Amino acid sequence: MTRGPARPSRAERRRLQTALEVLGSGVLAHRAQAATASALAEDDPGAAAGREALRHGLHRGLLRVVLRLLVRADLVRGGVLPPGPGPGGAPASWAEARAEAGRLAVGRGGAPHLGGVFRTDPDGDALAGVRLPAGAWTAAATTLAGLGGTEHGPDDAGDWPALAYEWLLELEPQVHVPASGPPQWRLVRSRDARRASGSWWTPPDVVALVLDEALDPVLEQAVRAPEPTAALLDLRVLDPAVGAGDFLLAAGHRVVARLGDLGVPARTAWSQVARGCLVGVDRDPLAADLAQARLWHAVARAGAQPACLDDRLVVGDSLVGTTPDLLAAGLPDLALTATDGDDRADLADRRRTNARERTAAATPCVPTRRRPRAARDAADAWCLAFLDRPAPVTDAGVRALAAGTDPEAAARVRGAAARHRPVHWHLDLPDLAARGGADVVVGNPPFLSPLRAGALVSRRRSLVRHVHGGLGGPKADESTYFLLLAARLRRPGGRVGLVLPDSVLASADAADVRRGVAARHAVAALWRGDGSEFGAAVTPVALVLADPDPDPDPGAAVPRLLEGRPATPLPDRPRRVLAEAWASGRWSLLAARRLGALLERPSAPHDLTVGDLADVAADYRDQYYGLRGAVVEARPDDHDPRPRLVTTGAVDPWRLRWGEVESRFDGARYRRPVVDLDRLDARMQRWAARRLVPKLLVATQGRTLEIVLDRDGTLLPCVPVISVVPTGGLGLEQLGALLGSPAVHDLLVARTLGSGLGAHSLKVSATDVRAVPAPAGAAAAADLGAAGLLLGALASDARARARFAMLTDAACGLDPQDSRPWESALLATVRDQEA
Repeated sequence: MTRGPARPSRAERRRLQTALEVLGSGVLAHRAQAATASALAEDDPGAAAGREALRHGLHRGLLRVVLRLLVRADLVRGGVLPPGPGPGGAPASWAEARAEAGRLAVGRGGAPHLGGVFRTDPDGDALAGVRLPAGAWTAAATTLAGLGGTEHGPDDAGDWPALAYEWLLELEPQVHVPASGPPQWRLVRSRDARRASGSWWTPPDVVALVLDEALDPVLEQAVRAPEPTAALLDLRVLDPAVGAGDFLLAAGHRVVARLGDLGVPARTAWSQVARGCLVGVDRDPLAADLAQARLWHAVARAGAQPACLDDRLVVGDSLVGTTPDLLAAGLPDLALTATDGDDRADLADRRRTNARERTAAATPCVPTRRRPRAARDAADAWCLAFLDRPAPVTDAGVRALAAGTDPEAAARVRGAAARHRPVHWHLDLPDLAARGGADVVVGNPPFLSPLRAGALVSRRRSLVRHVHGGLGGPKADESTYFLLLAARLRRPGGRVGLVLPDSVLASADAADVRRGVAARHAVAALWRGDGSEFGAAVTPVALVLADPDPDPDPGAAVPRLLEGRPATPLPDRPRRVLAEAWASGRWSLLAARRLGALLERPSAPHDLTVGDLADVAADYRDQYYGLRGAVVEARPDDHDPRPRLVTTGAVDPWRLRWGEVESRFDGARYRRPVVDLDRLDARMQRWAARRLVPKLLVATQGRTLEIVLDRDGTLLPCVPVISVVPTGGLGLEQLGALLGSPAVHDLLVARTLGSGLGAHSLKVSATDVRAVPAPAGAAAAADLGAAGLLLGALASDARARARFAMLTDAACGLDPQDSRPWESALLATVRDQEA
């Protein structure tokens, strides 16, 4: 495994935290900020939002100050900047540090034009006009002196500010109010703060693996061109969620190495590659600025003068932006849809107005290149109609902005756009648009679920879905849309290489995304990690896309399928299965360690499925809410005739744990929950009658399929437990034996890989259960019947498990298979029960 740059040690982390706390407490202590200190020290619930915004702004401003000092120290060591007279070569004072940053931001007063971390934060300068006691500045600069330099090698020193920032993201500011004296700035560690960003430092071996598969083939093609140097320098490598620049920096090293092989000096190569080949975007201004600082370090190490890369490392929201085609189509009524807290009547009026204006428009809205500012105003307003309330414009307003005829609206739009920072790729990076996209799109975009979304996030998701063709369900991870974006921005002949959560492989909410991507791209490589890569509770995959083969050859090379760290090839599998899995969107089959014999065998026209032999149903919110008020604790005696309510936690393999484990329903806890049928309305009573029949109850998530038999039909399933009611062909025990078999375990693990909560769990839906292949014929039924007699002994008897595996394999028409994965999952589940 490749060693990563040295992360801050405990002592270094303490120094970073101390420097921030000293600066923050100094700001609060100075009499010039007495009003700020007083506002932060208040405990008025009505002012909580304003207090939080003030605290957040100060925290971001102080982070920028500390990171400037770390980056500046690296530039001093590289000979780019002269040392200052303060501790460790820092500026002598707070005022001088801010003045120097102003010069470096724009290249004024003989200073190099660097921009980046030295510019004013695009979110606003919360420290403008703030004064600091001299002692606080000296103490902070002294604490930071030498960090990331003397303790680390020259290459790690360039990475160190970014590594420090990654750790600092885990800190949240608090204001401590002592009994006497000014408030104190304190930082506390919060994993929630870190996870909220959805961004994680990408291990170098994962970066290398992605670049091996996504970048190197493009480099090989470039060096074979008639003018290889020009071809290499013409490449564009894009990271649409650049973070601190892990991928761009590593890609730059590879391009520079190829240029070096052609005789281009490193000094020249790095200057041109950093300025021309590497492009990135990120919502976090500090992350983008630190990516720029790492490229400065590489350029300086090569002996060249770093330059400002603000136009190549753009601060903005990659997913939020429009296109010329969308603008030409007019503002959709969807933009004016109400969410929680919106004025629904006002938006309904605006939608009607918008529809009339769009229908009456004589020509498409096409901003001209002669009015670049107007073009941006129109594009921003189009997005803000989705994002802001009250919505700033309707269709006619967008057209007026494009024509440059409404300066007052333009001023309002510019203020709002500064908050959201939409990225319009044709305006922000026009060279990419002009050349048809990037040659390589790489990155590790944020892993963020929309389930925690508020109204603003919901409006943003509506915009993002519309821009990406309406694809993706409500639970689709944010990274899914980066996959769609990368696929759209990939130039013909280029490649995409993204690190994504493994939920992208099987999530139902990403199914249409997978099919859409597969229709226009081939999979060149797929890797699935082992869960150790990030601090996030997720297993990553790396997906590499390339041009589809216009005339696929049955003997053509299959995609490289890898797993683990270090990456090792997965076992070979039939090309037919791989092609069908990719095209159908069942990408989990590409990453599964084993497919199982049911998947690898050719399908027969007469094959049945469980859905042909049983009524398989999963209840949803209507049934959940319909049970409200009817769930009670069973009477103390054992003769309560009311149906027992079975939650997923009470379903273990062939054992019902109702009454043994605590169940939760509608915010309450029960030991022995039952349903009082008399309290149900007529609709729910009909539902209960349909469920109170002999059936299987199947839990939706676990290491293996967890099933209990309800022979008497006295159990009611609680959402999301799946009910399987035989309708003919196989009986209850026979169906249970089939669904609980090793062959079906292998099939479901492969089909649902990535959809569970952990690296070793599967998650099934009623659709998955219906699709399980079912054997036909008397011999198969007999084998399953014999296997059904063993169900109660599987957890405790090894011989019973061996015979069960043999019988179910025979029933499925399979030669004896390796049942160890199923047995291991079953026994691990049993051990969890006992613990």
